[in-house]
Amino acid sequence: MARFKRILLKLSGESLMGKQGYGIDTERLEDYARQIKEIHDMGVQIGIVIGGGNIFRGLTGSQKGFDRVKGDQMGMCATVINSLALSSALGAFGVKSKDDVEMLSGGIETSQSFTFRFGRVECRAMINPFIGNFPAIWMMPKSKLGWPKGGEIDIFEQIDNEQRCYTTVHSAWTQSHGNEPHSGNLWMPMNRYHTYAVEWEEDVLTFFADGKRVFQYKKQNDSQEQWPFDKSNFYLILNQSVGNGSWAKKADINHTYEMRVDWIRVYQKEKHIPTSISVPMTKIQESTESDDIYSLQRAKMGTHESELPKGIYVLNGKKFVK
Repeated sequence: MARFKRILLKLSGESLMGKQGYGIDTERLEDYARQIKEIHDMGVQIGIVIGGGNIFRGLTGSQKGFDRVKGDQMGMCATVINSLALSSALGAFGVKSKDDVEMLSGGIETSQSFTFRFGRVECRAMINPFIGNFPAIWMMPKSKLGWPKGGEIDIFEQIDNEQRCYTTVHSAWTQSHGNEPHSGNLWMPMNRYHTYAVEWEEDVLTFFADGKRVFQYKKQNDSQEQWPFDKSNFYLILNQSVGNGSWAKKADINHTYEMRVDWIRVYQKEKHIPTSISVPMTKIQESTESDDIYSLQRAKMGTHESELPKGIYVLNGKKFVK
């Protein structure tokens, strides 16, 4: 009997090179698949994370002149290549590398990397209307209050094959005061890119689609129930979901649902930018000098400089020493 019901297995991309010293060694791949099958046959659920170091490392590439963002993108493509190879090898051993559900959907969110309070959010995206479609661009609070008391800000939603965008605000108040307007919508052709936005201020939320105002929701009182939108930081969510028959109709399992995102941006007034923030840093090499070299992402120098450790920093291509 297995000791664990569910495990997470981390595989190094470089280990897939085997004796070859490059690329993917089929013997090593089969060896991994065989061992994973043995664990799977014991009734253990296995989640697998695999790297891409055998093909490309974004960090290494940035040290050799590659743009860091493009280098990271290449590294992510490498992990996809390795994942496909391992999935194929597992399939050859009779292990199905998918959940026992009819469909899988996905999305991205920033709860662990970026939260904020007040500002303007813009996202340029295009969706593919179809029965069962349910894409969304929305925000949730970084709090322990739970839904709906913590609030929810839906910048964009679309359902089924409708040529219409929806914006909605959720709170404990909107749940108990169903007759009060808390949503708006606008007809627009969905076979092209549109820019969806919300302006989030201390006492009002205003939603836009291609610059046209869709809906506005105002603060009525300072209670958590009616206006939770100044009590917590919020994070961003972009997801391609599908319907279950409640609002959006039940999805067609033979159809591929897709939302394409060109970009998403957050603007804030200077008074709303925190005076103390966590600055994401990556040590890119050991310096030949006495200090270490760091690369900064999303950092604004000045008020936050004193929070950084001593070293040599590269920001927007410019070098400075602290």
